[in-house]
Order: sequence, then C-alpha cells, then structure tokens
Amino acid sequence: MDSFINKKLNNEEELVAVFRRHWTRYFLTPLISAVVIIADFFLLSWWMSQGTWGLVAFLVILVVFVYILIRRIYVRKRYVMILTSKRIIHCMQKGFFSKTQRECFFEKIEEISYNKKGFLATVFNYGNLDVRTASESTGLIIDKIKRPGAVKEQIIKLQDNRTESVVELVEDEEETEQSEVEEVNENIEKEANPDSKIDWGNF
Repeated sequence: MDSFINKKLNNEEELVAVFRRHWTRYFLTPLISAVVIIADFFLLSWWMSQGTWGLVAFLVILVVFVYILIRRIYVRKRYVMILTSKRIIHCMQKGFFSKTQRECFFEKIEEISYNKKGFLATVFNYGNLDVRTASESTGLIIDKIKRPGAVKEQIIKLQDNRTESVVELVEDEEETEQSEVEEVNENIEKEANPDSKIDWGNF
C-alpha cells in the first residue's frame, strides 16, 4: 500500500479500494511533453551550434517540460478516491503544493448517481460520480472516474454493510444496558427486603 494512502486511514478502518481518474484525462499533456523533450534532444547538435543562447534554450525547454511531465504524473497518482470500511475520501491534488481533501461517511449518504457524457466516456467507460448527503457542503463529485457504475454499486454495498454493523452494535448496547438495569433492580430489591436473606432454620 502507498504510504500516501496509508496515512489517510484511521486505526479502526480498513482500505477497500482506490480509484483514480481515467487515463484519457491525463495522457495529452505527458504525450506533448515527451514529444518536445525528444525533439529537444534530437536538435541538441543544432542548439550547440548556436552558441551560448542555444545551450540556454535547450536547457530551458528541457527543464520546463520535464517539470510539466513529472507534475502531471504526480498529480495523477495522488488525485484519488479512497474507499474504506467507513467512508469515502476524495483527495484532489492539483499541483505539487496545492491539494484539497474531502470525505463522506457512509451513514450520511442519501443518494449516489453517475453520468457519462460523450463518445470517449461511453467507449472507455468513465464518468462523473455524484455522492449526495443531507448537507450540500459534505457532498462529493468525483469527475472522470473509471467504471462509475461499478464504483456506485460497491459504495452501496459498503453502505449497507456499515448500516447493518451499526444496527447490531446498537442492539448489543441495548441488551447490555437492559442486563445492567435488571441487575441494579435485583440489588435494590434485596436491599429493600433484608429479611429475605435470613435463614430462619437456625432459630
């Protein structure tokens, strides 16, 4: 497991799945960057023949597009939706120094929907996932996610399992509380009738 993802988890929850944006959301920028870098090296002899300014131009182009390429890879790796046994965590990495994180617990989810728009989205099976809660501020919209229909079904299943676990926990707590109440009532009755503890056969 990536240390980045591991740090997002609490002690009492388990990682279920990690979803990222579809590769079509990112491929154009790395492709252009790679082509420019290759072309820059291909023209290296010409750059060198231009003297100092040619060398400077070569280095500037190389640094800029290597930076763009690394940044895009970094953003894709860390722009994720994490499913745990308790909640959805949406990590939105927008750059090396810009990120936003939002989360939504299964108990608060009221509606989940998704949509796929366009030819590429239909062919490659990606779309936007919309997770709604009673409060608009805690809802999530995850764009360009892979297999949004399957992700929706998995969230619903986890939500149902979580609800059942909470109900069972509440029932166990109610049974424990009822047992404690009965025990207290028995002690009160014994204290209120001390004569019941005397063995009259000894008299």
